[in-house]
Amino acid sequence: MAGAMKAAFLVFLVVLVSTKTCLGQDCENVPIDLQACAVIFYLNNLGTKGPSPACCESLSQIQALQATLGTNMTCLCTQAEVGFIINGGIEPKLSIVLLNACGVNIDFGITGNDPCDV
Repeated sequence: MAGAMKAAFLVFLVVLVSTKTCLGQDCENVPIDLQACAVIFYLNNLGTKGPSPACCESLSQIQALQATLGTNMTCLCTQAEVGFIINGGIEPKLSIVLLNACGVNIDFGITGNDPCDV
């Protein structure tokens, strides 16, 4: 039983490392940085003042990238960035509220778990 659990864990690690490496190579030179939105992600709400100008600027950059890189690549890199900031991602409702508050219109959510085959 212990051997089977070790084997399953090893398979999980290989898949995890392979996925991160693949995303890392694809997104390595893509300038997505959502650290300015991290407090919103952690609190799971916009707070009393709403998103900071820096957070909205970061989201606006994603909108611009979508026009140049395409939706799928921009989505993949955005999901990876959100997942890097907060393990498990954010609630879909927060994603929508945050994008709307910043006036950003993209073809995918920023939950960290959104499908990117759009």
